Amino acid sequence: MLCRAPGDAVLTCPRDLAVLDEPLEAGIGIAPDVALLVQHGTVVGWSLTDPARYLTTNFAAPDPAPPVPATRRVLTECLDLATTPMVDRPGP
Repeated sequence: MLCRAPGDAVLTCPRDLAVLDEPLEAGIGIAPDVALLVQHGTVVGWSLTDPARYLTTNFAAPDPAPPVPATRRVLTECLDLATTPMVDRPGP
């Protein structure tokens, strides 16, 4: 399961939905923008901040400059296609 913040600024992947019922104890940074989520002394998921920064070509290091809006839009469109919403969105 993948939880998405508005604009896909943060992606969070909890072990299961029950993790979301209680507050997390900590987020342990393990790499730039990557954290393990801890609850009751156990790792229960991970989070990635600003995932659009990591969309690169040929396994290049991320550019320190913020991604252009088109890159963010493409990430959101791809995630829309690849993920299932937890709650059905109302029709147009």
